[in-house]
Amino acid sequence: EPLLFKIINPKTAYLDIQTFSDDIIKKDSKYRTLKNFLKHSFFEIKDKNIENVIIDVSRNGGGTEGNEGLLYSYFGDNYQKYFKVRAKAQKVILNNGIDKPIKLKVFGLLERTFANKKMNDGSFERKNNIGPGLMAYKKSPKNKFKGDVYVIISPITYSGGSEFSNMMYSKGLATFIGQETGGGYFGNTSGYSQNLTLPNSKITIEIPALQFVMNVEPKLSFGSGVKPNYEVIPTINQYISNENICLEYTLKLINEKK
Repeated sequence: EPLLFKIINPKTAYLDIQTFSDDIIKKDSKYRTLKNFLKHSFFEIKDKNIENVIIDVSRNGGGTEGNEGLLYSYFGDNYQKYFKVRAKAQKVILNNGIDKPIKLKVFGLLERTFANKKMNDGSFERKNNIGPGLMAYKKSPKNKFKGDVYVIISPITYSGGSEFSNMMYSKGLATFIGQETGGGYFGNTSGYSQNLTLPNSKITIEIPALQFVMNVEPKLSFGSGVKPNYEVIPTINQYISNENICLEYTLKLINEKK
């Protein structure tokens, strides 16, 4: 299940959100959408007077833009999440002089015309009032949570998973457990992309086209991800056996708080 909600005890709830991809959630989750999952989960949290919420994004590599803001909307106030979203050019050709050139077209006509502004250097920057925009979220949900929040992170927390962590860290809304996120605290390159399969290893990589610069407080050095308040590193055997020692550690922290 890419989305899991569990009430662990009368005071604590656990949400395991492994992806922000609408396609994966629609295909593999009984909730069909992240919005439905969060609506159900936070209704239960409010109804049962839950005091502690654990959000596990340790396996969240991102997905559909906006879902990280939807999750954040249950905890924080709206603000301008992105300082800018930028594409260096509308069309890009990557050519090393040996292999077949890779061509990447970024925007469709409508998105290029109405959602972005062409800058003097030929780049395109997203406008704040059309489409996804630059804000953290579109609408504040019911049943916003005001208790204690714990976020589990790891080196494979990327893209939207990392952006959710960035916002929560910047606004001081959570305690973080695990390992430093793989995604950068000040932003990332993602969005539209082109696949490239390396000729010898056959490893396929994605070449992203958009630069996302986050509007976060300068609490960390450039080049780092979100760093945990409590570093918890599994052994290789614990990792292979899928033992969630970060969750165990978080529950211990909550218990010691009483």
